[in-house]
Amino acid sequence: MPNHLTRSLIAGSLSLLLFACANTTESSTPIAPQSSATLPQPASVVVPDVATSKSNSELTLKQIMADPDWLGRQPSRPSWSLDGDIVYARKREGSVVDDYFLIEAGKTGNGEKIELSQAHQYRYDEKVSSNDEQYTAWRFEDSVFVKMPDGAVVQLTRGGQPLRDLTFMTDNRLMAKTGDSFILIQYIQVQRKNREDRFEHEAAMRTASPAVAPEPFYFPSGERLVAATLSPDGQHAIVVTTKQGSYRDKTDIMPHYIQEDGRIAAIDVRQRVADAKPVEETVWLVDLNAHSQHKLSYFNLPGYNDDVLADVKAENAAARGETYTVNRLPRAIGLLNSWYWSEPSVRWHQDGTAVALMLEAWDNKDRWIVTVDFDSKQFNTEHRLHDDAWVNYRYNQFGWLHNSHTLFYQSEHTGYSHLYVQTPGQAPRALTAGEYVVDEVTLTNDDQYVYFKANKKHPGIYEIYRVNVETGEHETLTELNGMTDYVLSPGEDALLLTHSKVTPPPELFLQTLTSGSTPV
Repeated sequence: MPNHLTRSLIAGSLSLLLFACANTTESSTPIAPQSSATLPQPASVVVPDVATSKSNSELTLKQIMADPDWLGRQPSRPSWSLDGDIVYARKREGSVVDDYFLIEAGKTGNGEKIELSQAHQYRYDEKVSSNDEQYTAWRFEDSVFVKMPDGAVVQLTRGGQPLRDLTFMTDNRLMAKTGDSFILIQYIQVQRKNREDRFEHEAAMRTASPAVAPEPFYFPSGERLVAATLSPDGQHAIVVTTKQGSYRDKTDIMPHYIQEDGRIAAIDVRQRVADAKPVEETVWLVDLNAHSQHKLSYFNLPGYNDDVLADVKAENAAARGETYTVNRLPRAIGLLNSWYWSEPSVRWHQDGTAVALMLEAWDNKDRWIVTVDFDSKQFNTEHRLHDDAWVNYRYNQFGWLHNSHTLFYQSEHTGYSHLYVQTPGQAPRALTAGEYVVDEVTLTNDDQYVYFKANKKHPGIYEIYRVNVETGEHETLTELNGMTDYVLSPGEDALLLTHSKVTPPPELFLQTLTSGSTPV
C-alpha cells in the first residue's frame, strides 16, 4: 500500500444470507378518557416513610431536592413499538436505573413492565423501514434485527463490530456502516435449510476468493474521516474528511475533587474556546461504478469568502488609530454538526439519485443547504442563512419529500423558525409564517402533511399542528395549553403526547387523528 494513502473507507460490499429465528407505575389500572378541558390534575405528594427526628414536619424544598424520587417518577422517552404499542421509561424507585413499560394498542393505564429478555422486541436505538414498507430493521444495544413480511423477526448480528446508520437500498438490501466500511445485507425468500446452506457457501467464498470484495477507496494521508454516506441505489457516496488533529490539548483538564480514594483526579475536558482554531472539512463525491472520487469545491457558495463583521473590525481598528483592510480569504467550511441530531448533515433522496448537504462556516455566521450536480461535480446552493450574531444549531431539520425531488427545511431568515419546501433551482415556498417558532418536524410517508409543534398562542405554550404540503392549510391538533411534545404513530393515525404545565409534571396522553378526538 502506498505510504501517502490511508486506510480504506469503503472496504467492500458483503451480502449476507439470512435465516429465520425465531410508564408511570407498575400497575395497569385503566384511566378514564379525559377531555382537553378536564385533564387529570397532579396527584397529592406521598411522603416516603423516612426515619428522621422530625417525621411529622412539613415537606420542605430542601428535602424535595435531596432525591429525585421526591419529585415524582414521571414518564420519559416515549416512543412507539414496532407493532404500534406505546413504550416509555420511568425511573426505578430508589435507583438511577430506568425501567421500561409497554401499553398495548387500544388500552389505557400505565401498562406492564418490559422484561429485559423482551426489550429488543419493543425498544430500539435506531429504526428504518424499506421503501415498499415490507421490511423493518432496527438496532438495539449491539445487535441488529429485521422484521420480515410474514412477521418473523430475524437477528442479523450479535456483538462484534457494531453497525450504525441503517438504511434500506432501492432493492431492499440493508446497508449499514461499521467503522470506516459499509456493509450490504441482502434478504432472500427461501426455506430455512436453503438459507443456511447458502450462508455457509457465501462465507466460504468470501474467505477463499479475492474476487468477491471490490477495490477499496483511499484518501490523502493526514486526513481523518468525518462522515460517509452511501446512496440508496449504491451508485455514489458522499465522504467528508478533515485534517488529523485533536480537539483538545493535554493541558485541557479540570480537577475532580470527589474520588473514592480521596485524591484529586485530572479529568479531560474540551478545548478552551480561546484556543480554538478554524476547522476545514473536505467533501468528496465518490462514483462507485467508475471507481473515482472528486473533491467538491466551496468556491461557488455565496459568501464563501465574506469578511464577516468587517464593519465592526474596521470600527475597532479606527479606535486604535489604524486602518482595517477587508480580508477576502476563503472561510473554513464543513458539515453543520448539531447536537440535536446524531446522523451526518447529508440527506439522500430515497431513490438515490439526489443528495442534499447542510454546510456551515466555522465562524457560525452562515449556513447553506446545497445539492450536488453529479455530472458537473459541483455544489448548487438552494438556500443561504446568514446571521451576523450566530446561526442557531437548532431548527435545522431538512430532507427530501418521499415521492418527488423536493426539499423541505427549517430556516430562521425571517427571525423565527419556519418551514419551507423547495424544488432545487427554484424559489422556496413557505408552509408556515408568523411570530412563532416551528420545531420537531415530521413528514408523513405520503408527503401529504408535515406535523410540527409551535408556540402560536403564547411564547410559553406549545401545541401540535400539521400543515398540508400541497395547499398550505393548517390544522390545530391539540389545545392542552402547556408544554406539549409528540411522536407520530407508525401508522400515522395517532399522536403520543408528552404534556406538562408549570406545576403538573410530564404525563403521557394518546390522541387519535380522527375528527373531534381528545387526548386520553
